[in-house]
Amino acid sequence: MFEIDDIGLNEESRFIILRAPYYKDIVAELEKGVRQAMRELQKEKDFIEDAKTISVSGALELPFALSMIMDNEFHYTEEGNLGVIVLGCVLRGETEHFSLICREVFSGLQRVAIKHSLPLGTGVLACDSEAQAKTRAEKLGRQAFFACLDLLMLRQGFERE
Repeated sequence: MFEIDDIGLNEESRFIILRAPYYKDIVAELEKGVRQAMRELQKEKDFIEDAKTISVSGALELPFALSMIMDNEFHYTEEGNLGVIVLGCVLRGETEHFSLICREVFSGLQRVAIKHSLPLGTGVLACDSEAQAKTRAEKLGRQAFFACLDLLMLRQGFERE
């Protein structure tokens, strides 16, 4: 994790939270974890909590929405100032649908991130049950934010021990 004094983001840095609130309570917990992590850094950088939030209907729509974000008005600057945290949940059902959705969501997000060298924090849960997802949600939200922050700092040329 970051020490608050070690944060070296440039002043133009910003974050987008892209979420698929199909499972509203679970995604709310994921976002709670992201926001708590942002507030920890708020002491040093007041721009971090000003994240733009964008919602799509379900997890399968996340890769396409991320692609549209990168291709349109929210496009990052050449200095690499944008980080995106993606939040969602896919729960296992009785068919292969779960596996298909998970594969497409995760590979689609990675393709877009790699194509654009985008710092991406992936907070998409793939769980067997709602109870399992609720147990993991807040922690994964925090982890997704810090993963995004790590990559954003790497993109901006900062190193840390």
